[in-house]
Amino acid sequence: MTMLTDARGEQKVNVDRLRREIDKAWRKNRPKLMEQYDAADQTETEVSAAAERWWDTMNDLQRQGMPHDQADNLARHEWIYLPDLDQEDS
Repeated sequence: MTMLTDARGEQKVNVDRLRREIDKAWRKNRPKLMEQYDAADQTETEVSAAAERWWDTMNDLQRQGMPHDQADNLARHEWIYLPDLDQEDS
């Protein structure tokens, strides 16, 4: 199990939990995207990359002084819930 600590050394997160959350959200909200990733054997790579971006974005925002909860919420919307959900994907 890989654990990461946030920019302030306060919050720890299980990277596997991040990956599972992303996979679940994408399968529910972006089924066509996930079908493409699955067919190309890229799911693990793409989900892992999104988890890293989520974590990095959250920490960058915290370093700029944003509270953890707010930074986490903003990073989730950017890297998990994806800003381009207006695309027809269901």
